[in-house]
Amino acid sequence: MPGPRQLQTRVLRPIRRKDLKSTLAWHNDPQLRRATIGFPFPVTEVMEEDWIERARNSSDRSKIVFAISGDSRGTIAGIAHLRDIDWIHRTCSLGILIGDKRKQRKGLGRKAVDELLEYAFRILSLRKVCVQVAGYNDSALRLFDSCGFRREGVLRSHVFIEGGIHDMVLMAAFGKKTGKNLRARPLP
Repeated sequence: MPGPRQLQTRVLRPIRRKDLKSTLAWHNDPQLRRATIGFPFPVTEVMEEDWIERARNSSDRSKIVFAISGDSRGTIAGIAHLRDIDWIHRTCSLGILIGDKRKQRKGLGRKAVDELLEYAFRILSLRKVCVQVAGYNDSALRLFDSCGFRREGVLRSHVFIEGGIHDMVLMAAFGKKTGKNLRARPLP
């Protein structure tokens, strides 16, 4: 399977052990967890070390984790992933978090999503990338809309967060339909 280094990126890079301090803080930040509908429980340093090692050394062909670089030195500003990669149907889900609050709302998320889509469509030859966004997360909805995602549906009253039940918006982006193997074929 192609790895994170096979795409000339501007903001995505492989996740590193030295990113632990930042990712641990982000995974334990209630505001960030609420925005991403992340793991709802406290994360320990041991849990975070394990998560980073699995992300770095996994032979799991259904998930790829990236760090989002916030500057020319490669300082981590966020994390992103393609997961639930389905090699038969050529689909996956995308997740992104700009954890460094000083880097939020400055276009970094847009660059990271654009690079993730390029990686999914050009390197992995996937045809569809999906994302699920909490209905209250207007900035994420605008981001994905600006990156070419289109709404496919809404799961009504789907997630329970901070004492409230909220909708989940389903969105997807499609790769260019070029080549014979992207066309649907009837079953025999």
